[in-house]
Order: sequence, then C-alpha cells, then structure tokens
Amino acid sequence: MKCSIGDMLRILRERAGISQHELAEGILSIAGVSRIENGEREEDKFVLAALFQRVGESVDKFEAFTSAEEYQMVLRRNLIIRSLTEKNLPVAAVLLQEYRERTENKNHIHEQYFWQMRAVNYYLADRDGKTCIKNLSDALEITVPASKWEQKNWENIRICTQELYILLMLGCVWIEEGETDRALDVLEKLWKYIDRNMTDEQEREKLYPKCAWLLGEVYVRMGWIERAYKICELGKECLAESGALIVMDKLLVLEEICLKKLGRENERKTLKRQLEAVEDLYKMAEFKLPEEKILRLLLTSERNEILISNEVIRELRRFCGLSQEELCDEVCSRETLSRIEGGQRSPNREKLQGLLKKMGEEREKYYGYVITNDSDVYRKVNLYKKSWYRKERDKASILLNEIEAELDMSNLVNRQFIESNRLTEQVEKGEMDYETAISELERILKYTMDKSKGDIYRIPYREEFIILNCMAIYNRYKGNEKEAERIYEQLLRQYRESKTEEIHHSVPLSLLYINYTGFLEVMDELERAEEIGKRGLRLMAESQRGDLVAKLLGNLSCVYDKKNTRKDEEICERCMRYSYWLQILYHLEKDSLVIKDAYEKKYAKRID
Repeated sequence: MKCSIGDMLRILRERAGISQHELAEGILSIAGVSRIENGEREEDKFVLAALFQRVGESVDKFEAFTSAEEYQMVLRRNLIIRSLTEKNLPVAAVLLQEYRERTENKNHIHEQYFWQMRAVNYYLADRDGKTCIKNLSDALEITVPASKWEQKNWENIRICTQELYILLMLGCVWIEEGETDRALDVLEKLWKYIDRNMTDEQEREKLYPKCAWLLGEVYVRMGWIERAYKICELGKECLAESGALIVMDKLLVLEEICLKKLGRENERKTLKRQLEAVEDLYKMAEFKLPEEKILRLLLTSERNEILISNEVIRELRRFCGLSQEELCDEVCSRETLSRIEGGQRSPNREKLQGLLKKMGEEREKYYGYVITNDSDVYRKVNLYKKSWYRKERDKASILLNEIEAELDMSNLVNRQFIESNRLTEQVEKGEMDYETAISELERILKYTMDKSKGDIYRIPYREEFIILNCMAIYNRYKGNEKEAERIYEQLLRQYRESKTEEIHHSVPLSLLYINYTGFLEVMDELERAEEIGKRGLRLMAESQRGDLVAKLLGNLSCVYDKKNTRKDEEICERCMRYSYWLQILYHLEKDSLVIKDAYEKKYAKRID
C-alpha cells in the first residue's frame, strides 16, 4: 500500500464529514485541496498544517523533510516571537516586514500571520486595546468571515490553530479592556469548539489549557469560583497528560486562588508545592517567561521534528562515497544538485525521493515512527510511547500488538519499529542479554541506517534515535562505557552541526540530555554531567516539556550529591524535591516513589 500525506488528509476529511470546500475555505481553492489529496501538489508546511488542524489533527507527529528555503520561514517565525517576548519591538517590526516581503502573494496563511503578529507588536507598543481588537479581527477575516465567527455557535465551521490563536488573543485583550461579556462569549465558544473538534492530543495541548486559563480568569471575576476551579483542573489535566508546561504555572496560580476561596487548605498546600517546582525550574534553566498575557499565548510545547532535505541529501551522499556527478545521473543535473546541497534550491518531492532512492533510502516527504495512512495508528504509537515512558508495561504491550496488526510489515520502517520495541520488552523481562540485544539492534538499525563504518553520519530518524539510545544504555550496562560515550557524543555532534535549531529536535535531544547526564554522573565525570544537564534544562524550558524536566532534575540531583559542596548540597535538595513534585504533577508516580525514598533516606524527613 502506498502511503502519502494527501491520502491521510482525504481520509481524515471524509471521516470528519466535511467537504473539500469547507476544508479549503479562506486558505486555498477547492482544486488545490483536491490536488494535494491526489498527490499532485506540494504545499508549504504552514498551509498543510492548517488543513490538518481543520480536521482536528496535528502534523507534529510526523518527521518532515523541509527545504532550506522553507526552514528559513520557520526560523523567521521563531525570531519574531522571540523579539516580541523580549520586548524588542523595533526588531520585531523589521522581522515582520521582511517576513511579509518573502511571503507576499504566497498564500493567506502567511498573510494572516503577518497581520496577527503586527497587531500584537502594536498593542505592546501603545496599549491601544480597541485598535488591537480591530487589527486582530481584520487578520482573522482573511480566512474566516466575521459572519461565521461572530455567529451564535460554531458547529458548522472549521478553524485551524492559527485562527484559534487569534480568537484567544481577542478574548485576552477583551479581558484586559474589561469587556468581560465579550471575552466570555468568544472563550466559551472556543472551549466547546476545541473540546469537540481537536481530537489530536498534540494539537489540543496548544489551545485547550490556554483557553482554560483565560476562561478561569473570567469566571473568577464573575464570582463563579467552582466553575473556575473545574475548568482549571481540566486545563491542568490536559497539560499533565501531554507532559507540557505552557501555562501550567498560570493554571496552578488560578486554581490556588479558587481553593483559598473555597476553604480547601489541604489541596492548596499541594498546589503551592507544585507551583514552586514549576516556577523554580525556569529559574534553574535561566529561562524568563513573558509577563504579558498575550505573549504567554504564543508559547507552545515543541514536539515537531524537522529535517532539512538539503542537508540529508548532502550528508547521505558523502557517506555513500558518491560524487555529485554519480548521484545526479538521471535524477537532475549536477548544477541542480549542487544548488540543492548548498541550500539555494528546494528539491521537489520527485527529486527528493529519486535522490534518496538512489542512495538506498525509501522515504516519503512526511513520515513518523511508522508509515501508514491511518492517523489512528499514529495516535496508538504516541500512546504506546507515553505508556512505556510511564512504565505502564501491560498497556504498552497490548498497544504494540494492536499497532503491528494494523501495519504493512513488508515496509522496513514498520519492521524496524516493531522489532526494536519487541526487543526492548524482551530485555526488560530478562529474556535477552545485553550483548545479544546490541547485536540485534545493530541488525535492525541497518534497515534504514548502515552504521557498519562505526559513525553516525546524519541526524537519525525517530526510531533510529531510540535504537541508538538503547545501544548506548546496553553498552554501559555490559561495561563497555567507551562505546556508550562514543554513541552519545556522535549523536550530540549531529544535532549541533545541523542548521536546524535544537528546539526542532526537542524530544530526542531531551532524552539524550537526560540519559547522557545520568551516564556521566555514573562515570564520575561530574563537570561534564552538570554542563549537559544544564543545557538539557534550558532546552526543556524553551520547548515547554514538564515531564522530561522531572527526570532530568532527578539525574542532576545525583550529580550535585557527588560534588558535595555546601552550595551543591542545596541544589541537590532542590532538584530532588522539585523532581518529586513535578513527577506527581505529571502522573509519573512510579518514578516519584524512587525520588521520595531517596530523599527521605538522605535527609531523614518527609519530602511532602
């Protein structure tokens, strides 16, 4: 079965019961959607993301081959948000103008983004709420007519995440301007829309908790304390389930206010400890959160994986020992290949797949841990990964059986996923020794990455990273520390030498920082362990990953315990305490018990 992003979009649209016209409205033509679904047209990542979001799904679950040119637009958006967050408004204005010039006449999604961010920039500069509301409304109407979003309910409209963010911003400014009724109206409609249509966890986590926070504030202002508490709980639970930070501190503050008003002091004490842990992790990471409400709405939990196609082609060609002349034969001219590798030209899908195929890579432009048209399988894969991370082994095993039953196992990527995870289960149950496991993992890795020369020659795909990480762990367990360290260092080098920012590899890099910190601590390389751990903390704060921070703090506590100065001892105690409360907050109960026992044994007092 041939899998494509267009096939998946069509299946999701039909399952949602919406027409091509409803999906396309305001973004592109019906013919354009039809061509995407038929695999006849490539769209940029922002338009494609908007289309998937309108059917309630996220494209963050996919790895994406992104051209160097397209990645520049990703970087520009990052820089614009960074400049706004740092209140560097003149720089933000220049970046916005450059963004507009590069995207002018491209599509409505880019045009809308420009006007949305321009409205935010002006609002931060002059505090003119009425003008900001007018500008945000104008930006929204580029893709969603006022007659639709101002109607009584939104049962018959489809809105993407960018459009929903503008509506959240409108609610936020109305709150600031004291227009509580208008804020309440739009936020309650937003809440119902997200709850009904955003079925994908990764897309839901971007909006649901933020809407809960703003609605909770409105409810408190109106004296509806029970209602405010309940909605904050729902928002907090969404973040806890997804492992994200985003507005966790805001929800905890609001929830504590509610509990105080309700006289529930015991619950309030627990919340205060969790809030202290969240606030302190930002201090430890030296990451300053924006104070403005409207800017907090821009923070997202980064999970997307971006691979620059130009880099992948260049690095793979060099590893294969091919000259540009040898590779480009029958696919493209040498001049074209040279421009592609240099980042001056974007390879289309056919050229990309042709070049990769010639080097033994069978890849689509988009894929995840597995290759399938069924979004439900991707959802199960994410749930499997979460269950395994939380040590819910029985649940994970059932999910893996279900995933295997629904995959085309003749596909090497799918075989790699199933076989590597089956092997991990066997090792954990004691049914396979480490030496055999390493040998088997090397065999499984060769399905997609030939590491026979000993080097990791490119950024690994998602499952390849998991395999390499397991190889490092098993090498350490069997006493081959040098090989484990070599794998970790090669992985770090690949991510650092890439032109993609670390935040666009946040999930694998966070796991790498966690495990490498632990490895270096065991090897008594304490200065290096502290350096790696601090870099990991910063990345996790930037990418808004709360569950991963909890694990890293646990490893860092061991580092500071061994360093054993008075200052280090104080940091060790904080790391252990905050690791515990974050693990409780993110439902990592099994890990929290380990930290609890270690803390109470070391300090002879209760951690809670």
